This record gives sequence, structure tokens and C-alpha cells, in this order.
Amino acid sequence: MAPKDMVLWGLVDNATAIRNFHLRVPSLATINPPAAIQTFADAVVPHDKSSPRPFFAPFASFQYDPRLSNNVQTFSIRREIHELSLPTSVVVLEIKSNWGHEDFTCLCRLRIHGRLL
Repeated sequence: MAPKDMVLWGLVDNATAIRNFHLRVPSLATINPPAAIQTFADAVVPHDKSSPRPFFAPFASFQYDPRLSNNVQTFSIRREIHELSLPTSVVVLEIKSNWGHEDFTCLCRLRIHGRLL
């Protein structure tokens, strides 16, 4: 079964980017990733108490539609995220639902396009 509702999370681990994110898009700063995703960030990103805590920000929310004639679909990140030009080195795709199967989802390919910052 194809995925349906998804969220693309991007790791924000640069101190300046973290501060800008919280200042410029406080409404997105209140959206928390599933615990497993944040636990991953805490485990892989060195963090000292003098700098802001790295976190996963919701870069995009979208729905895949398998009924469209083209199975390759493109989704944009949130306008606010794009305007901030947040650097990220890790993205996680959260599949929140699918088109009918309770136990698994089939994801053939995920492509991420962007530019180096």
C-alpha cells in the first residue's frame, strides 16, 4: 500500500539556525516530532548545555495520491522554512497513514532536492 499522509522532518543543529527558527516561526516551533525522531537527534548530535538543543523541525506536510496519472509526485517545503534557508544534514520521513493496509507501507523512492548552504 502506498503512503498517504507524511511529514518531512529536518534536523536543525546549527545554533544560529535554531535561534532564527524560534524567533521567526514560533508557531512551527511548537510542533514536536514523534519521540523516536527526537531521541535520534539527541543520540547523534553532540550537544553542550551552553548552546541551543538540536531538534527536528517540520519542513513539510503532504499527502501522496496514488490515483494521479503520474506516480512521481513533488511536494514543496513550507514557505517559512524555505525563507529561513535552514541548513540540515539529516531528514526523516514520517509516514502517518497509508492507503489501506494496517501493517505496512510500500515506499519506492524518496528524493530530496535542495542547495548546499
